[in-house]
Amino acid sequence: MRILDTDRVSNSEVLHWEVKFPFPLSNRDYVFIRRCVVLPRSIVVLSKSTQHPSIPPSRHCVRVDNYNSVMIVTAETDINKEGFWFELVYVDDPKCNLPSSISSWASSSGMMEFLAKVHTTALKKKQQRDHKV
Repeated sequence: MRILDTDRVSNSEVLHWEVKFPFPLSNRDYVFIRRCVVLPRSIVVLSKSTQHPSIPPSRHCVRVDNYNSVMIVTAETDINKEGFWFELVYVDDPKCNLPSSISSWASSSGMMEFLAKVHTTALKKKQQRDHKV
């Protein structure tokens, strides 16, 4: 992922992100604007697909041009201390036709397995960091 443009006034960035898809699917790429809003106990990250003249669609990737997400990260007590919750609402059209059985698995158990792995990795990183202190 790389930042293409930054606007400090609106606290937003235009980014390009290429996602590797498994064979036989083609990789996908996203060009999107991301804006962060910092509140007393939360950070809200808004993302929406856009276009940018420096990154036209290419033949080696499928451009995802319908993408929106909202992520809210809320501190348990204080934004500068450990412990937070996050909520993510994400919608995109990756432009691939998958059998309904695979789509159902991905939306029901696949995402939960992924989040469990992220949680386990975060706990391991915290333990490693705590042991280095």
